[in-house]
Order: sequence, then C-alpha cells, then structure tokens
Amino acid sequence: MKKVFFCNTLMGGCHFVRALIPMREGGWDGDKTSLRTEKISNEVRAQAVLDADVVVFHRPNDDRALKVAEMLRKQGKKIVMDNDDTYKGFDKTKLGKLADKFGEVEAGVDTFGKFADMITCSTEFLKQEYLKLNSNVVVLPNCVDPDDWPDEDEILRNEGEKLRIGLVGSVGLHTDVAGFTHVLDHLLKRQDVQLVVFALPADTPESKDVHNYYLPELNFWKSYKVEWQPFVPIEDYVSTLNNLKLDMLLIPRSDDYFNRCKSNIKFLEASLLNIPCVAQGFHDKMSPYQADPEDAVHMRIVTDNSKWIEEIDSLLTNKELRVEQGKKAREYVLSKYQIKDNIWRWEQAYDSLFKEDAQQATFNKIEEVNK
Repeated sequence: MKKVFFCNTLMGGCHFVRALIPMREGGWDGDKTSLRTEKISNEVRAQAVLDADVVVFHRPNDDRALKVAEMLRKQGKKIVMDNDDTYKGFDKTKLGKLADKFGEVEAGVDTFGKFADMITCSTEFLKQEYLKLNSNVVVLPNCVDPDDWPDEDEILRNEGEKLRIGLVGSVGLHTDVAGFTHVLDHLLKRQDVQLVVFALPADTPESKDVHNYYLPELNFWKSYKVEWQPFVPIEDYVSTLNNLKLDMLLIPRSDDYFNRCKSNIKFLEASLLNIPCVAQGFHDKMSPYQADPEDAVHMRIVTDNSKWIEEIDSLLTNKELRVEQGKKAREYVLSKYQIKDNIWRWEQAYDSLFKEDAQQATFNKIEEVNK
C-alpha cells in the first residue's frame, strides 16, 4: 500500500472532511493526526513527507505550497491537489472585498492544479471544472466517520416551546438568501419558530475578517431577529451543532456556477443528527442536493422558490413526519457515506498514479532484453 501524507492548509471544516477523515481511515500521515492534537514537529513532518509516496495538498493557494510541491516531485513524490469548491461563477459586484479574497484563492488553486499529477474533488460537476486544468481528475465523495458524531441516544432534542429552524455555513452569505427573504419574513412572524443562524465569524474588535469581508452578511442578519451562533473551531463544530437542537435545516442556494460546484456536506452533517433538511433544487436537477437522486429522496427539495413556505410548513405542522425524515436520512447516510466503506476509492486513486510508471518500467526491461 502506498504511503500518503496530507499537508495541512487551514484546519477548517473542509480540511477535516477532505483530508483528516480519509487520512485516519487509510492509516496515513498528516500535519495533524486528530482534531485536538497539535501539529507534528517540523522534524517529524519532514521525515514523514520524505517517506511518503504521495503528498496531498488540500486547496493549496499560495506560491509556497507550489514551491514545496515542485521540490517533492524532484524527489519522486506524486503530487495530488484536493478541493471541494470553486471560487468562480459568483456575482463579484455583490460580494465586495470577499470577491477579491476568493479570486486570490482561485488563482493559486488553478496554478497548482495544472502542476499536480492528479486532482481529486467531491462531485462530478466540480470534476468538469478541474478537467480544464488537468486531464487526471478523480471524484472522491465526501464521507463521514460516525465516531466523530453523537450516538443516537446522545443526539440532543429540542424540548422548548418554539421549533428551531437553522441555516448553517456558507448559506449565511447574503447572496444566497437574497431571494429567500419572503421565507425569513414568514418564519419570523410565527410565534412558534426560532430562526437560528450558525454562520460567519464572531463580530468582535479582534475579528478583522468580519469587517473586511463579511460586513454585508453581518448587516443583513442584524436586520432580522435571529439567534446567531458564530463559527467555532472545527474541533467544537459537531458539539455546537448538536447543542443547537435544530428541528429542521434549510439550505437555500442561488442558482449560479459557484453553488453548482458545491457538495452535499450540509445534508450529511444534519442527517447524522436526525435533522430533516429542506434544500435548494435547480430546474435541471443539478443542484448539489439533486445530483445524486438517492440523496434527494431523503430531503425536501424546493425547485420553485415560491414553494419554500409550503414545504417548510408541512414539516413544521407534523412532528412525526419531521422525526421520520430525519431518522431515515441518518440511516441512509450511514449506509452509503461511511469512510470505512469508501476508503478503497482513495486507495485506488493513489495507486493509479503509479500504473504508468510500472508500465514504463516493464517496457524498459523489454527494451533492455531486446538489445
């Protein structure tokens, strides 16, 4: 089996899903071995990288990562770039300074992607994006490890008078909820609903990101009376999501290229906590929540934005239906997306990097014999 090393970029949610989970299951090495351990020392890291056959960079977006990769290739290492997003296809006029930040990230990713021996990504749609950069692109779907999540009897239930409806992560961008305000207005008028937003960095004097990049989002959500839970360190993400005791998760998305390249990760996470989802559909059935028809069966999909309220209310008024949808979604995710059942995909992808080398070696031997 090939030795693999996962280089850390930012130890955020994407790196956790795309690197740490497969790294642990595959018995490979990386900058961190678990969410709560410190990074390994430079000496240990250097030796582990030198011992590796394959070095994986998740979302490398600066010159330093490229220089390291160039050096490693000279030492015979295979270089893989992994990503689960694109930063293209959004309306730059609506994102302000955040658009500049996204642009810098994408430029670095594109340069590295052209250099890599292989690109791995989360969806078939995103694969088409990266085939413009590299002919060797492999889809490795997002997977979960149940050990990171509460057991069934540890999932916290909402026992309060109000039903708790959540929006989590990047759906907090005002561009995604701009066409969703009629739903927010409807929910906030209801006396039996508490809207919960788990998104955006905390608004503190020390948090420069908020005012540099997320001021439109901050101002948007301040105009609504919502319960706001700022982002937390990734090691606290699962427990925080569980503690929110959500009865339902809403996943609105504007139909643009940026969102079409997204994945189903919010559905997977919510399902592991028995939270039923109402998610955005696109008319051609190519939203991240429709791309796999089996996924779509376990959510409420809203293609016509005028139907959001109808779908939400049908779950709000029927507790048995909410519980049943959440339970079946959890069973489905555990049956299809556990990393232990899918790690062969990573192994197969990394092994394929050496097939051409083996074929060339065989050819060279034949040539030598024929001389």
